[in-house]
Amino acid sequence: MRLFHLFHCVHCFPNKNDSLGKERYYAEIINDQFVSSFTCSEGHENIIIIASHRYEILYLIGCRALIDGYYREAISSFSASLERIYEVFIKAKLISEGMSKDEIKQTAWKHVSSQSERQLGAFIFLFTQHFKTQPELLSNDLVKLRNKVIHKGKIPTKDEAIEYGQKILELITGYLKKLNSEKELAFFFDTLCLTDTKEQEKVVKDKAYSRTFSLNSMFTKYRYSEDTPDLKHELEILEKNKFIHDLKDNVNDKHPQS
Repeated sequence: MRLFHLFHCVHCFPNKNDSLGKERYYAEIINDQFVSSFTCSEGHENIIIIASHRYEILYLIGCRALIDGYYREAISSFSASLERIYEVFIKAKLISEGMSKDEIKQTAWKHVSSQSERQLGAFIFLFTQHFKTQPELLSNDLVKLRNKVIHKGKIPTKDEAIEYGQKILELITGYLKKLNSEKELAFFFDTLCLTDTKEQEKVVKDKAYSRTFSLNSMFTKYRYSEDTPDLKHELEILEKNKFIHDLKDNVNDKHPQS
């Protein structure tokens, strides 16, 4: 997936201020650990690690799919996004209770890692235990829609995909807002994004330079504001950025740089 964000080459311009007005590049996410790269016109390879949660990336992929007319893929990505925030919450809660990430991975998590229903059950119980109230969940109608799309090959309409994505946005935003008053739990939750993993080290090692980049997530915006989550508004913003991105690609194709 290509990031709709322009980067400068840190080899050509180690000081970012020196890169103003110079050529910038789009980076491609090249593996499942969210390592991105681009090569500048001088042949320098730049490595960028996306320091964002998997649920944020997956939701963004769902939005891109929706914009491009792939409504089935959009619902699939939105569903995966919701499941992954369950995972982050479960692990953050266990870490806040004194378990290490390795202990979680080698004990409890290995028994549920491939079973989404068990993860949902664990999320419901841990959320309820911590906040003394049960979490809001997907309605039965939207669960049925998701199951038909994922398991029976249903092709959803655009309106169905938007409705589904809107509800996922509202649910995740609601969970995040609950965390705002829980400093310790929120700290563990926020630091469980994909950084410094062994898989990333394999890709990044022997590279001359790498840097981290955090997506400007719509979840972050709604988590800390009183604004009502609005998927249609976010899609308009993303579509505008995509138009600029496609226009730049078209110009470069017609006028390749020497």
